[in-house]
Amino acid sequence: QTLKIKIPAKTFADKMTARLEQIQKEAKIQGFRPGKAPLEMIRQKYENAVKGEVLDDLVNEEVAKELKVSNKTVGNWEKGTTIPSASTIYALSHLYNIPKDNIFLKTEST
Repeated sequence: QTLKIKIPAKTFADKMTARLEQIQKEAKIQGFRPGKAPLEMIRQKYENAVKGEVLDDLVNEEVAKELKVSNKTVGNWEKGTTIPSASTIYALSHLYNIPKDNIFLKTEST
């Protein structure tokens, strides 16, 4: 089963740049004062690590839009801090095309 979400390339690139700029402010790179390393150097060092984080954020934003809830709400569901309402569980099951009983099904590996 697949869930297709279209994220414009510019949106992804803008989010990547914004996240890398955040890292740039705090990064300690040898030969540079803290926060003064060039963005391209930061990109080379951290880009692969940041991609997954940015994609997760963008997917959560799209899911939040589709369900008409906040990004924080989706994040809380992922963390297990809160659970969605019954009507939202129904909407999630349709969005992801899975049975509603499987929304919170967890498996433990032994």
